[in-house]
Amino acid sequence: MAARITIGELAKTADVNPRTIRFYEKKGLLPAAGRSDNHYRQYTEKQVALLAFIRRAQTLGLSLGEIRKLLEYSLAGQCSGVRSSLEDLLSAKITDLRKRAAELVEFARELEVIRRRLRRAATSDADPAPSFCDCLSMTLKSGSGACAPKRLDLMKANFTGGKGKEVI
Repeated sequence: MAARITIGELAKTADVNPRTIRFYEKKGLLPAAGRSDNHYRQYTEKQVALLAFIRRAQTLGLSLGEIRKLLEYSLAGQCSGVRSSLEDLLSAKITDLRKRAAELVEFARELEVIRRRLRRAATSDADPAPSFCDCLSMTLKSGSGACAPKRLDLMKANFTGGKGKEVI
């Protein structure tokens, strides 16, 4: 019989929470674990390799749906399908990241313009009306500020990589 490890050991090895492993099982990404006599989950070397595959694919920015498709090819022994599908997915990710990077560069330029206006206003003798300060009403070139929340969400989602919370 091949060596088997518990969910705790697998979680520690993969640097994930055991709940993440149970989630992957529930979603069908990992086959359900066998059980020991004392009903502990027992994972095989194949399941360890599958979890490593899933985690690596996530670091490439792939969604669970995309990973599921790659796993289908892999489990069917269609390595060429994995390669072809992965190449297409990564090409799309690269295109998207380049577009987002350009948007963020433009957003940074717009923020610089506002910061320069604020610095000029701070050094001028003009004092705004005591009941209102217009420093936040300065609009961005690309719109009325409606783009800012979208861009901030972009930054949170794509530059933190969900590190504040475990991505599952």
